[in-house]
Amino acid sequence: MDPLVFGDDDETSNSQILVIHTIENGHNSGRTTILLAESEIQRDEWVEFLNTSKKDALDRKNRLDDLGFTLNAQRKCRQIF
Repeated sequence: MDPLVFGDDDETSNSQILVIHTIENGHNSGRTTILLAESEIQRDEWVEFLNTSKKDALDRKNRLDDLGFTLNAQRKCRQIF
């Protein structure tokens, strides 16, 4: 992929650019997404949100992978139904 280049007269700073690369065999098949924030602060907020979302998703996955959690969920479902 060609690098993103801005002209000298462009007011956009490279520090406002967020580039997201996905894994090759993942959900987005190795696509690259480029986002342009209005400011460095907004870009940092996006990065913080993405990191928090990633952590939450991994925590949820680990909970679901825990056999004890699954057994408890199944037990509760049997009680309800």
